[in-house]
Amino acid sequence: MAKKIVFIVVLFLTMVLGCRKPTVDLIGEPADTTIVYAIIDYRDTIHDIMVFKSVLSEEGSYVGETDLFPAGTIVYLEQGGNRWQAFPDTLDDSIMGLSYRIVYRVRAKLREGEPFTVRVYRDERERAYVSPEPVGSWRVIYPSPFDTTVPVSWVTFFKGQRILFYEVPGANEYAFQIILKYEELINGQWVPREDTVELADLWEPSKVSGSGQVTADIPLNEVLGRIGAGLPDPSSEVDRRRLDRVSFLLYAIGPEFYYYRLSQRAIASSLASGQVLPQWTNVNGGMGVVVARNSYKLLEYRLDAESLDSLACSKFTRHLKFQPSNAHPAFPYCQ
Repeated sequence: MAKKIVFIVVLFLTMVLGCRKPTVDLIGEPADTTIVYAIIDYRDTIHDIMVFKSVLSEEGSYVGETDLFPAGTIVYLEQGGNRWQAFPDTLDDSIMGLSYRIVYRVRAKLREGEPFTVRVYRDERERAYVSPEPVGSWRVIYPSPFDTTVPVSWVTFFKGQRILFYEVPGANEYAFQIILKYEELINGQWVPREDTVELADLWEPSKVSGSGQVTADIPLNEVLGRIGAGLPDPSSEVDRRRLDRVSFLLYAIGPEFYYYRLSQRAIASSLASGQVLPQWTNVNGGMGVVVARNSYKLLEYRLDAESLDSLACSKFTRHLKFQPSNAHPAFPYCQ
């Protein structure tokens, strides 16, 4: 499974920390609530949907046992005339150390930009369904997806990383990752490595041009700072590292996650006045959030000489032991 970006972790963490007012049955007792969480990426072919049920109090806290694998539950993913059934599975890793790992996993290739629906049945009755805002396709201008021979520059073109693209239909926020493919020199042998670092998460465009172009500029110090903090430190056996190429992962995220975070902040600010506000949800018949996302991968660019030197010798990344460009006067080190 591909690495999940930071906002996915936040989504599932807030799931267990915040709750919405429950449905109450006719005699006033709290009723169990079906809870659904998922981020469905059009580019993925395997989708994980978290479904559980719990009994909630009037104030929105857990008062009954939470069932992470409700018996008799059937989950479907639908688009157009197609229906795919999801089956219970386990996550590859825990999420922020939380103990539950059971998900409903479905294999499906969705058509980009078209609506889809998640439906949950329990005891042969539909309990919840959700159809998030669809997210359209990427059209990237820079770095060019058509010419990867042109090196990426963090210094001469723009002081940092620039990503230029046309606004993605249905997207409210964006997230960007950089994938660094490099080698480590260990005992005279170069050993290949690859790691992914967050460049920007939950980035909102402040301006869209009349032609629909969006420019995301990530300052150089932020790029180097995130790489310095996000890349693993070299072991004591590593003499130095050399960068081969970088790739980029771009994510266009539907508006539901933004609304959900707004509701979380509203609840937090209302507690001081003793009020409890309902948590925003797009799940009909239950609670939780299902978000559509569309990702795009820009494959394998080299960095120009000045960018290699900044990666090797900046105060943010010097400890990573990358060698500078061949043109650097102290090559293969920074001294």
